Amino acid sequence: VSGDGSALGGISTTAEGVQRAIVWTRAGSTVDLSAYMASLGVDLDGWTLVSCHAISADGSAVAGEAIKDGVPFAVGFVITGIESLCLPMIVEEPAGVTVCRGGEVALSVGVAYDAGVTYQWRRGGLAIDVAEVPSAGTATLVLGVVGMDEVGTYDVVVSSACGSVVSAGAEVARCDADFDCSGFVDIEDYTAFTLAFEEGGEQADFDGSGFVDVDDFAAFAVAFEAGC
Repeated sequence: VSGDGSALGGISTTAEGVQRAIVWTRAGSTVDLSAYMASLGVDLDGWTLVSCHAISADGSAVAGEAIKDGVPFAVGFVITGIESLCLPMIVEEPAGVTVCRGGEVALSVGVAYDAGVTYQWRRGGLAIDVAEVPSAGTATLVLGVVGMDEVGTYDVVVSSACGSVVSAGAEVARCDADFDCSGFVDIEDYTAFTLAFEEGGEQADFDGSGFVDVDDFAAFAVAFEAGC
């Protein structure tokens, strides 16, 4: 136990009989200590922490036993320089996605220590205004239909009373050449656009000029040749 009682370390055994070191904090969750250290940026390099015997008074160091891949016996370990053992733990990073023209996107993050945490989604490192996009303050950012203004790299800052962690970046891209939204750019997209163009529908306004004309066909042809 840490000096202020904010973190507890110990041992757990899985249903398969595999021993793992665990940690519990006031944030309200018990998690695998190896996974938690990895979430804090600690490179374990093939080591698995199998027991936690001590936590320093300030929570900046932990000690216990670990096993290296391929080695049948455990050895002692000490990890120092930990910022905080009760930081939120990201267990599921937001995933990048490429959508077709008119496609909708929602990005999510999974957090183990989720009691009392707050979220702030960012695009290109800049915070998204929660007043304009309320979901930017939740675990799931809903972008809706992705326009060119929404294309970019997104991440989320997860904060608690202990501090903040930042997720990995998720790239949101748009593939206009995937006209039929099949997930592939092929001759069927060319056929679908040609039909829409002949009908003169709004969907065929590929260049966004407000008119359906030969410039739209030229713009689509360029996008089709470029692929995604």
